[in-house]
Amino acid sequence: MLLLLLPVTVVAAPVSLYTYHRQPPFVLELEPRTGLMFEVAALLNQQADAQQTYDARVLPRARLNQTLAGWLDGSCAGPGAPGCDDNWMLLWVIPAWGWGERAEQRFLWVDLFKDEDLVVSTQQHKVPYRNANSLIGQRFAALRGHHYPMGVEELMQQGKIDREDGNDVRASLMRIHSRRAAVTIIRRLAFNYYLQNDPQLMSIAADFYVAKQPFNQFTLQAMIPRSRPDLRDVLERAKADPAWAALFARYGIKPL
Repeated sequence: MLLLLLPVTVVAAPVSLYTYHRQPPFVLELEPRTGLMFEVAALLNQQADAQQTYDARVLPRARLNQTLAGWLDGSCAGPGAPGCDDNWMLLWVIPAWGWGERAEQRFLWVDLFKDEDLVVSTQQHKVPYRNANSLIGQRFAALRGHHYPMGVEELMQQGKIDREDGNDVRASLMRIHSRRAAVTIIRRLAFNYYLQNDPQLMSIAADFYVAKQPFNQFTLQAMIPRSRPDLRDVLERAKADPAWAALFARYGIKPL
């Protein structure tokens, strides 16, 4: 009888913080878990009550698409159906990056910070980017499972851009340097991090050519199921905490 009178503490399942970006500053090392992704999860856990926790999960894009398939194809209107768990947020994305039709309306979005994609080639074989057609005939070092917007994906599918997939952006830069590919697209934050912190890439930095016109400029956001406005509120409260700005500043980022 005494056991029945004891209070019952209900602990919610961890909220999965997903990303497929394995490059700095989001992920420095998977083991140990270092980088902005894991520090954001730690900060949210510090701010959360005892019943809620947050778990950073880094998945390849193909596996992430499979994990969220019901949400991406629109068959998940809310939680309850098989494969429709809504206990997640996807970080560092924008609506145009292949999240299904009308992604901007079907999900909740929270602004995080601004970044841009750079078109990187070599000083010996410069690729002066203007639009997707500038990449026709080039061997492109791509990220496996990654969707390239603004006409590039279509030209790849048509065989007009020779796409060669790799697992991470550092490997893409090394393929450019070794002339096994002619051009790649990389985030400015990641490019700057490597050229300031990676000894091998620092030693060959002068070999790279960055097109004057960026491929794309955007505001990175968090994508959240429309059924979870509470998770949107969690992020908005975290953004208002001075600890949030201090965390991002350590990675050279000015959060929004």
